[in-house]
Amino acid sequence: MPIWKLASIASEPLVDAYDLPIFYIDTGTKEGMSGSPVLLYSNPGIYRTKNHTTCMGGAPVSHFLGIYSGLDLCSNEEEARLGVVWKEDVIIKTVSLFFD
Repeated sequence: MPIWKLASIASEPLVDAYDLPIFYIDTGTKEGMSGSPVLLYSNPGIYRTKNHTTCMGGAPVSHFLGIYSGLDLCSNEEEARLGVVWKEDVIIKTVSLFFD
């Protein structure tokens, strides 16, 4: 069974950090987690419509965001623990080099 780890997105995913196709997540991670897929998971939950009807949201949705590659080299124990995620598009381009 997989192990799920919760994280918050710590930088704007649509903007490259340091001109690299990466963004940051804020989470406590350990050695050995590099290479893990990073998924955006959204559970729509319960909501009210305009006419105050209570509805259940749709099915939970997940989307592949990229691959986790470890802690930011600028981080230290006293600062925020920011992890680096390589974005989906660069992962797909890299993998396609081996299969085209």
